[in-house]
Amino acid sequence: PSLYSSSIHQFSFIKSPKTIPTVFKYPEWIALESHLQKQDDLFSFGILLSMYTGIRVGELSGLKWEDYDFDNRLLKIRRTVYRMRNPDYITGSGTPRTIVSIGTPKTFASLREIPLPGFLDEKMQKFRAENDRFILTGSERCMEPRTIQRRFRKLLKIYGIEYHNFHALRHSFATIGIQKGIDYKTMSELLGHASATTTLNVYIHSDMSRKRQCMELFNP
Repeated sequence: PSLYSSSIHQFSFIKSPKTIPTVFKYPEWIALESHLQKQDDLFSFGILLSMYTGIRVGELSGLKWEDYDFDNRLLKIRRTVYRMRNPDYITGSGTPRTIVSIGTPKTFASLREIPLPGFLDEKMQKFRAENDRFILTGSERCMEPRTIQRRFRKLLKIYGIEYHNFHALRHSFATIGIQKGIDYKTMSELLGHASATTTLNVYIHSDMSRKRQCMELFNP
């Protein structure tokens, strides 16, 4: 075999670098929050809720008012909405290929309680509805994840903010939270990760300002 092929085999165990999650730049984050704070509709509130809890799009879709403990300001993540393959689909039958399903989160760790900051609790109090109503719609029907994604894209375009997908809100929440001093264990539980190791593997990267700050510690 050639030197090139043997070298490839020799170093085949080396893993490629992990991908840094897509996040909103901090000025974009602040601009988005500013726009949402001025709105008075459930969808804008739902986006704001996602920004400051790090919940997944399917978890936002599945939130009902019964999931919020008003006395203790705790948001309980108990269900998720997702689109799955229709088991009854038959080619040419006219039945949909996929259907919306509501179930429990994918892991035990995803079943969690998130304490809300005061400003979000005030909005929860304002929009409060019957327990069986979905928070995002105010009705007995949920807004499915792909509809949320589509409306989110339009919202960013209206506000003149560069597009990032909905999941970037979750990554941004974690990144900003860690930069503000939230420890990895706490952030792991807020995000519903199985362990703090998962959080470390995803968010261990530092920005240049943090690197400079750390290097200054070596000054005599």
